[in-house]
Amino acid sequence: MAHYFYCYDIRLKNYLQKNGQRYICHGLNVHSLNHFYQYLITDDLKYLIYIYRSYKSA
Repeated sequence: MAHYFYCYDIRLKNYLQKNGQRYICHGLNVHSLNHFYQYLITDDLKYLIYIYRSYKSA
């Protein structure tokens, strides 16, 4: 069973894209009308999100 990460943060999406990650789906939340990007969760994706959040909270 595949697990997905849904990204609603355009800055995080841009960071992931600059680091070689590609989203598999782009959509619009029907309730909030916010754009989201769907990624397949991998070890590389987890690591990049960890690094991003570390810098963001510093």
